[in-house]
Amino acid sequence: ERLWFLENVNGNRVITGPAIVGDRIYLTHGMRGPTIGLQIPANSSGELDWDDVLLWVAEGNTPDSPCPAVDDGLVYTVSDRGIAKCIDAETGEPYWEERLQGAHRSSPLVVADRVYFLNMEGNATVVKAGPEFELLAENKIDDRTLATPIASEGRLYIRGWKSLICIE
Repeated sequence: ERLWFLENVNGNRVITGPAIVGDRIYLTHGMRGPTIGLQIPANSSGELDWDDVLLWVAEGNTPDSPCPAVDDGLVYTVSDRGIAKCIDAETGEPYWEERLQGAHRSSPLVVADRVYFLNMEGNATVVKAGPEFELLAENKIDDRTLATPIASEGRLYIRGWKSLICIE
């Protein structure tokens, strides 16, 4: 049963999924449309009004494929062209924006105090999670990648086109 809906979350093809933290939803329109912060109370029902739920809209260098990642009041995104951003989850104001290597289809992954950005050529850029950009490492795996890496029990799993890699 549908509980609520919000009209005009447009995009010619919306690939990316939302990131949800409590009653906050962070999503993109896709096709270089904006990244959007919403606040939708748990008891919401029926058709919602944008004026009641919209927190902010962030334009420029937005994802088409990668989903936003949220951690500790910060939203991390990477555009398909490799522009990584850190945005204040409350206001939508950018803290930093940096060009990374290559094209990206996988979503950023936040683990502990690090954000992992994995491009299609298997290059991983690791930055310190936080409002100031700090490059920690750049690593390369011998495979092409589209899937978002996952972390579990101290291990990082990366699915490539030819292999599944586990890093401990």
